[in-house]
Amino acid sequence: MKREARQQISNEEQEFLSGKISSLFLKYGVPSAIGILFIGIQTVIDGIFAGNFAGPDALAAVNIAIPVYTFMASLIVVVGIGCQTVIGISSGAGNHKKGSDALRSAFLFLLGLSTLMTILVLCFRHDIVIFLGADDQLYSHSVAYLTALAPFFPLLSVLFLGDYFLKSQGKPYLGMTILGTSVVINIILDYLFIAHLQMGALGAGLATGISFNIGALFAFPHLFKRKSQVAVQKGKYSWKLIQNMLYNGSSEGVSELSAAFTMFMFNRAMMLYIGAAGVAAFTSINYLIYMGITLFVGMSDGLIPVMSYNYGAANMKRVLKILRTNIVVNGTIGLLLCILAFFGGKTLVTLFFNQSAENMSTINLAVNGSKICAFAFLFNGFNIAMSSFFTSMGDARTSVVISLLRGLIFISIGLFIFPRLFDADGVWFAIPFAELCTLIIALIILRYKLSPKRIIRNLVRSRVGI
Repeated sequence: MKREARQQISNEEQEFLSGKISSLFLKYGVPSAIGILFIGIQTVIDGIFAGNFAGPDALAAVNIAIPVYTFMASLIVVVGIGCQTVIGISSGAGNHKKGSDALRSAFLFLLGLSTLMTILVLCFRHDIVIFLGADDQLYSHSVAYLTALAPFFPLLSVLFLGDYFLKSQGKPYLGMTILGTSVVINIILDYLFIAHLQMGALGAGLATGISFNIGALFAFPHLFKRKSQVAVQKGKYSWKLIQNMLYNGSSEGVSELSAAFTMFMFNRAMMLYIGAAGVAAFTSINYLIYMGITLFVGMSDGLIPVMSYNYGAANMKRVLKILRTNIVVNGTIGLLLCILAFFGGKTLVTLFFNQSAENMSTINLAVNGSKICAFAFLFNGFNIAMSSFFTSMGDARTSVVISLLRGLIFISIGLFIFPRLFDADGVWFAIPFAELCTLIIALIILRYKLSPKRIIRNLVRSRVGI
């Protein structure tokens, strides 16, 4: 039965099995990186327009509210990556029916979850922004941003799921195009709402939400395409598959949640040591770090369908070759980003602020922070590549450990230690410290996990349920 199904594989699936790795990297890693960069850049665009046309307070207020968006995105990413992994492994074993079941389950689950999140955020938005650290100066701006953005969460889930599905079907450029279209729309609407109509943080939230709406409309038909071997209407809803997807995608979700936690912790630390100017300075640096990490995540996650398919087809040698290529590319990008952030920090920071006299103290704070945080780029690309590698094999537990170390545990330790040693400058040191410590432990874990006996045992376990 499985042998017959394997003979009917698509051209894209055949490419997964035998295509040149460098070509696969260009076809899947690069467009995925650009696509996820498009997702991440939505809030950065909001920040640029808010900082330049509504002032540092609006920029800081958007950053205060961003953890809510990040939390919602993390839930979507958990299910989306998990769904992508299930589709990849099951398709590699010739079981497209299970892929359709996974897609239908993910689609319905995300719609229900995102609708619930919208209701909760709108009902408790005032309490939420206070909890996130907004003072009287930032409160109204943060509430306005959340009020405008939250109603679009269900459409955000459709857009993200559509992107992950298209990558699993060998169509990464189509997903990238849809996400790119939403970015262009966001830029146009940000200019209209913030620069022209002077709507401030409210306009930023509306611009991003509407752009998600339009992107979701483009993604929606591909989830239901009749000619596709995997489609929503061809599957059945399964709680067991939801549990499987939540497990497989948990590491990426933890990464997103850790980013929200990191932002929350840094915002509160900056309010404690510096005030609103410190939050604004951190916002600009955090956007730069976020964009770099987004590149790494996009490059690594774009290769998950290829690795998952080959892992499901018991082609472990090819999986390891893809991992090595990913590590080399992420390391090269990380070195370039480190140099850019260290020597070009002022140029990058001034994208978010006009260089008026009242903004110079905030700009100087941010430039100083960029020189310290630059060194994180030397390490985080490796950490993210290894996390995605374990996710592709269904080993979410190891991937979660790596994500927790870099985004939660070592960040918390760094924020506890360094500000006590270096005052406000110590806050910045926590980021490269967390990435370096994580890298050391991740390399130890990788060496242990790649023993032949463990590889065979994990492969057998992953194929039992297919």
